[in-house]
Amino acid sequence: MSQIGAGVSYGDTYGTSGRIDGVPVDAVEVFPTVKTHEIELGIGLFPFNAYYYGLSIGAGYTYNFNNTFGWEVLHFDQFFSIEKGLTSELADKYQVNPTSIETLRYDVSSDLSYVFANGKFAFDKDYIRYFRTALLLGPGLVSTDQRSELAANFGLRFEFFSGDSLAWKFEARDSLPFGGIGNVLSFQLGTGIRF
Repeated sequence: MSQIGAGVSYGDTYGTSGRIDGVPVDAVEVFPTVKTHEIELGIGLFPFNAYYYGLSIGAGYTYNFNNTFGWEVLHFDQFFSIEKGLTSELADKYQVNPTSIETLRYDVSSDLSYVFANGKFAFDKDYIRYFRTALLLGPGLVSTDQRSELAANFGLRFEFFSGDSLAWKFEARDSLPFGGIGNVLSFQLGTGIRF
């Protein structure tokens, strides 16, 4: 328990005392404790296919052991394909028409998360917001309209807290199937609701 100011005390703080330009200064860092359970919702983009864009809707559940380690028990992304126009261009210019284009349907994973960076910043000069960055790693399953394959999943997550129970997220996720589907790298924006 640190004693700061006139009769004001704060718990779970990390403080230093000293002088800057002859003025006494008490600096206190307080990092909020992450709540145990979290529901995730988001949208994403799979942009690296020559024939189509994959737009996704995702959801997941995470159990946080502490502020450093967590287990994303289940993360699911459903993909919808939008053609880029390459098929029409091949038919028009070169009289080539692919008979079958394999499209991504869904991606499921269960990842461990390791938070390696915490911090805070001032937003709009009046609000202090916390952020953290985590690595994701675990097994997954990638399914297309033609086949399904087990995969190794890894990623990088940036979280910005706008309260004790709400976080905004940006994620880069990569699934490496063990068969011939190929690399599935997607980017996602979402939110986490903690309780």
